[in-house]
Amino acid sequence: MKLNAKILSLSLIPVILLGVSMFLVAADRIANGIYDEAYLGMHATTLAVRDIFEIGYEGAYRLDEKGDLWKGEELNISQSIDIVDHIKENTGLDVTIFWNDTRVLTSITDENGNRQVGTKASEEVAQSVLAEGNSYQNRHVEILGKEYVVYYAPFYQDGTEDVAGMIFLGTPQDSVSQIINRVRLQLFVMILLGVLLSVVIVYCMVNRIVLLLDKNMELLGVMSDGNLDIAVEGNILKRKDEIGELGRSIESLKHKLGQIIHGIRSKSDDVFGESDVLKGTTEAVYQVMREVDSAVHNIAGSCNNQTEEAVQTSHNVSAMGEMIGHNGAEMAKMNDISSGIMKLSEEALIHFDKLNKMMVNVREAIRFLSEQTSLTSDSVLKISSATEIITAIASQTNLLSLNAVLRQQGQVSTEMGLLLWRQKFRSFPDSLILQRRKKILPVWKRFWQILKKFMGTLRIFLARQRG
Repeated sequence: MKLNAKILSLSLIPVILLGVSMFLVAADRIANGIYDEAYLGMHATTLAVRDIFEIGYEGAYRLDEKGDLWKGEELNISQSIDIVDHIKENTGLDVTIFWNDTRVLTSITDENGNRQVGTKASEEVAQSVLAEGNSYQNRHVEILGKEYVVYYAPFYQDGTEDVAGMIFLGTPQDSVSQIINRVRLQLFVMILLGVLLSVVIVYCMVNRIVLLLDKNMELLGVMSDGNLDIAVEGNILKRKDEIGELGRSIESLKHKLGQIIHGIRSKSDDVFGESDVLKGTTEAVYQVMREVDSAVHNIAGSCNNQTEEAVQTSHNVSAMGEMIGHNGAEMAKMNDISSGIMKLSEEALIHFDKLNKMMVNVREAIRFLSEQTSLTSDSVLKISSATEIITAIASQTNLLSLNAVLRQQGQVSTEMGLLLWRQKFRSFPDSLILQRRKKILPVWKRFWQILKKFMGTLRIFLARQRG
């Protein structure tokens, strides 16, 4: 959508909406006003008819034996046809006189010209007018198949507030609707003319604004193509609104762009002079880059050789890792064997401690035997028997069994054991092995010497006692 169409739409849509709203509201107000005026006219006519009866003639309202309604003795209301016809001819309103709720005089006739007398009013009308004494009005009351706008008002007996009957005035709904529609049409035409006039005025203003904007846009398009030889129209520059401001901005932009282009040309000349110097510099840089490229190729060759050596080194390291893993397994086995040896050594020391305690007991026994040398030969025999029992008990203990094992290992194959240890546990310190050996063997030899000496002494003692 073009700019002028957009501006025109934005300007006219509110005007059209306002016109439609005004028509709808005004049409309803006009209809209500016409109905109100109709009721007001009917009310005035009702009062006039009632005044004719009450002021012009004295007496009470009564109904004679023929069914005619009289006012006093002079006015036969049922026969006053000229009055109701005259009112209808001059006002267009039908008039009906009711005695209570029964029509006794009316200007309403059917298709054959018969007046509708003797008929009854509706219960709603009778309740509102006769019973409550109020007036009644309605826009849609059907009489002889036609809708009427009606108005009912009560009239009273002279000097009292007793309702004697009703006065009816009405007009066909079609006649009122014609008046309303005619006024609505006039209002619609006036609003339509106002909208059309607004359209023309807005279109002229918008078209002029858009035309000036198009000229400014055309100047900007020429400037965007690189042509600064333009001139903004004087009538645009003289305007005080945004369009004039836009024209002045375009003129200022033209001058500033000219200055910028002039500066660019000056700088381009300087750049052109320095381009020769830059050319020589780039050639020198190119030569240096060629030398650098050659050096990079040499370095790349050296790197390839180093890479091959690194690969070989990696293979060697992998082999060393496998050997270390194998040695680790051997070391684990050696650690298990050494743990067993240390455990046996600790057990031997425990047995030696027990043996020492037993020797203390034996020493106490010998001392006791020495004190009893004065005993009889029977006592000597008992001591000999006790000694044999002690010897038998010692031969049965695990200590003597362990003693025999340790003695066999210590005397028979001591040096060969050390040699075997050195072959299987080369990484195990020799000083620790010799330390264990030196600690066990002297103890064992000392124990064995003491035991031999004790047994010899015991045998001599027993021989003396027997001799």
